Amino acid sequence: MQNRAILHVRKLQKEVDKICKKYPNLERSDVYHTLILLEKPPLERLKMALTRAQNKAALPVLELALKTIRSKKS
Repeated sequence: MQNRAILHVRKLQKEVDKICKKYPNLERSDVYHTLILLEKPPLERLKMALTRAQNKAALPVLELALKTIRSKKS
């Protein structure tokens, strides 16, 4: 089972490599996530996409908070 999962990830990574080579302005993680979503049923796909969008939106706020915490430690 584990070998099958590893082979699947490698297959996805090769596909990501091809796509990113053709479209270098794309982010690898976004391409990988999209390929994974295409394997899922529509409702699960939507849920995962919305969760990822929320996490990406929160990232700048988290980075600012971390920077603030680090500056207070100095």
